[in-house]
Amino acid sequence: LLARAPSQKGSIDEKNFLNTLFLEQGLSVTALNNYLDCPWNYFYSNLLRVPKAPTKHQMYGSAIHATLKTFFDKWREEEDIAKKGLLKLFENEIDKHAFSESDLREAREKGRAALSGYYDIYRKVWPRNILNEYKIKGVIFDDKIRLTGVLDKVEILNTKGEVNVVDYKTGKPKSRNQIEGKVKSGDGNYKRQLVFYNLLL
Repeated sequence: LLARAPSQKGSIDEKNFLNTLFLEQGLSVTALNNYLDCPWNYFYSNLLRVPKAPTKHQMYGSAIHATLKTFFDKWREEEDIAKKGLLKLFENEIDKHAFSESDLREAREKGRAALSGYYDIYRKVWPRNILNEYKIKGVIFDDKIRLTGVLDKVEILNTKGEVNVVDYKTGKPKSRNQIEGKVKSGDGNYKRQLVFYNLLL
């Protein structure tokens, strides 16, 4: 039997449903970057939210994010955690993910090194007045599109409204030209993220 090709024309009800879904969900920078990479990726990953298995890099990033959120939630409440405690938080988070044995070993080693270095370099300059996983859900753009986002950490610098936005990255350091997408190895996603956060704030 030959499978029937799916119709290229959606019904009016389907189009209305998708339009409503888009307007209700809003648009995050991740969704925008996925759309620019491949509209179908956006359609299935962001609009319909079809589940898919995370990669080892995504699981590692999730463990780092969760570790730092817990750490800075405590830091904000003036509960100081030593580096050893930070690494213990990471061990607890990394074990929650379905890594292969070799990938788990690699992720654990990489995470311990990254968090140790982060702690050693920035420990003395972290402010207490912070917002963790700060959700922004209602910035209206062009009278219709609702921009949304979750900022990993917002550091309140003073009473004039000046802030420092921190976004955790677990990949290799990037040059300015890579961030701006001016070289072959850069796609401009990070630059769009910076502009997007500026719009949100």
